[in-house]
Amino acid sequence: MTASVLLQGESVTPAQEPQAWWDKLLNELRRRRVFRVATLYVVALWPIIQLVDIASPALDISDAVIKYLLIAFFSGLPIALILAWVFDLNADGVAVTGEGEDGKQPLIGGRIEIMIVAALLVVVGGLFVVQLQLDAPVEEIVSEPLVAVDSKSIGVLPFASFSSNSADEMFADGLTEELLNVLVRVKALRVAARTSSFAYKGVNRNVTEIGRELGVAYILEGSVRRNDVDDTVRVTAQLIETQTGLHLWSETYDRQLVDIFKIQDDISNSVVDELQITLLGEDREKIQSRASANPEAMVAYSMGQSELALRNEQSFNDAIRFFRRAVDLDPNYVDAHVGLATTHALKVSYKLSSLEEQLPLAEAAIDKAFALDPESGNAWATQGLIEMQKDPTDKNPKIREALEKALEYNPSHAMAHMWYASLTDSFDEKLARYRKAYELDPRSPVIGYNIANILMAQGRDREAMEVYAQIVESDPTYYGAYMIAANVNRKRGRLDEAIRHFKQAYEYSQDFQTGINLANVYVDIGDFDASQAWLDRIKDTFPEEFMDFYDWLQYFSYASVGREKEVEHLMQQKVSLAEKTPDGDDDLYEHGALAAYTLGDFDTTIALYERVESQLTRDHFNNSNRMNALTGAAHAYMERGMLDKRDALLADLERVILEEEQRLNATPSFIWIMKAEISLLKGEEQLAKYHFQRAIDEGWRQLWVINSSPIKNLIKGDEDFEVMIASLENRLEMMREQLMLASAFDSNWPG
Repeated sequence: MTASVLLQGESVTPAQEPQAWWDKLLNELRRRRVFRVATLYVVALWPIIQLVDIASPALDISDAVIKYLLIAFFSGLPIALILAWVFDLNADGVAVTGEGEDGKQPLIGGRIEIMIVAALLVVVGGLFVVQLQLDAPVEEIVSEPLVAVDSKSIGVLPFASFSSNSADEMFADGLTEELLNVLVRVKALRVAARTSSFAYKGVNRNVTEIGRELGVAYILEGSVRRNDVDDTVRVTAQLIETQTGLHLWSETYDRQLVDIFKIQDDISNSVVDELQITLLGEDREKIQSRASANPEAMVAYSMGQSELALRNEQSFNDAIRFFRRAVDLDPNYVDAHVGLATTHALKVSYKLSSLEEQLPLAEAAIDKAFALDPESGNAWATQGLIEMQKDPTDKNPKIREALEKALEYNPSHAMAHMWYASLTDSFDEKLARYRKAYELDPRSPVIGYNIANILMAQGRDREAMEVYAQIVESDPTYYGAYMIAANVNRKRGRLDEAIRHFKQAYEYSQDFQTGINLANVYVDIGDFDASQAWLDRIKDTFPEEFMDFYDWLQYFSYASVGREKEVEHLMQQKVSLAEKTPDGDDDLYEHGALAAYTLGDFDTTIALYERVESQLTRDHFNNSNRMNALTGAAHAYMERGMLDKRDALLADLERVILEEEQRLNATPSFIWIMKAEISLLKGEEQLAKYHFQRAIDEGWRQLWVINSSPIKNLIKGDEDFEVMIASLENRLEMMREQLMLASAFDSNWPG
């Protein structure tokens, strides 16, 4: 009914008409109970959307579902209001609303309706409170300075180059590098690390913000202008107090290019004097540069450091090339030798090359650095890194000794703190070391990556994703950031999102280990062709010592689609190799036992497992194949009636699982699935079902493992297990469809 109809026959003056029309419309809306319908619509349906949103992580509901629910909610409201205007719900049923009061009583109304609306409003309010608590910011781990700003702390920003020549820009970067290296020798001065300083290159931010983000009281900045005609250089430097923005000191130097290191000395000494740090004569001498150094070597060293910070295979190779150029130009360049040694050691650490190939190169470079300067903190830190490649545990006392000397000579060495963290199994101690490293280098992607891994291990995935966002803000090309997001999504069972992030990581790294992850996730999601494509793509980049692992990846892929002939061929090879191997190779025997178990050969499984001499420890969790071999051996004992041995092995497994849970202070999905297998082998079916469902809820998606293992015979025909498996298969199918849609969209996108 329109407004013109409502006002028909009324006699009003022009001044009265707007008020009378409005009153009449409001009365009609009340009579037709439009306001009541709107209220009931909101308070009845909005809680459903809130409940779905709250439960979405546990139910694995995507954000798209929430979006469609909201669209449906807002689209349905005008429809409900139109129906309320036209129709009336009363004791006689649904009827078209009459033109006036007809005496019909509403179906619900009065006190009952008020009580219903009030109850629903309480539900809405309660759900809002729950949502606010779930969405409340978690404790910040890295977004704010972790300690109060030290009054004797400084950040050196990249000096600006007043030239469009890229060589001049690299020269300015080299000068900044050298100033950092000189200032870190002052033990009483905390210097923000290179990575964090260079994160502000070309960034237009005020010094107050930068000082707060770096946690420093002072900023040193400046500019460089080279004149190639007369081979001179003008360097301008200024020291700024970050809290007030006051310029405490500034100076301009016009010198011959060969005097560039004298300029560094002048700037460094002026900064130290201005900060009023009391130095001994010996310390004053240590902050002098080497006047014999070559400016071109300085530039090459700076370029090497930039590549080293990227931490991928190509950047490591480029870093080695630049550092070698630096030492060729200046054989006495200590930090260039250190950079060369660091890069060779990191290639081993990142599993990009063998210890046998890289260790002699790393040790030769670091020995040269020590011959030139036995008190170089940078050299001692790299010595600790080299020792870690020989023996990554705290059993090697040389690691601790080297890193402690590094921090004695250079307390601002962030990487020394980070590498020191590997000497402990305690997450709290690791995190404390990482926090200290972060304090010194808050913009370092590598440190952020390590912090995120600790948070993920403790089940603090949301905080890990906050670190991911901060790393991307600092360096959107750092592949480790996308590895964080990929691993969180994989852990939570969102395999389609994990694949997307792994692909982003591979785009920036071209790293075979990222390719391994992609092949594995495609196996889990059930896409054999994609898994094979990634295995073919990375095969040529596999280091020789990892080819055994490649074979297992191939097995995973075949097993996931039931290609029994290929599975049997690969597993027979593993069994044969283990049987022919002399005593002493426990890893090989356990892998052989797992291979025999997958073939259903319980006797060979037992024979190979019983050749293992090492005790079961929590370290077994570092290799999933070894853990699967243990449950396989327990199953083999059970099938052969050797129940005492089964019970003893399962008791050992439960012991190390408890140790791992206590260390993690959490129970991730892979532990829940192991608990389910143990319960099955002990005949505790109801407990096994509970554990199996918890594994799925926590993100376990490796359904192919169950389908391709003899363990499937223990759950075959059980209705509860079949329902859980069917539900998981549906989830995997939905994720495969999402990937197909995304792929089709990307291929058709004109941009």
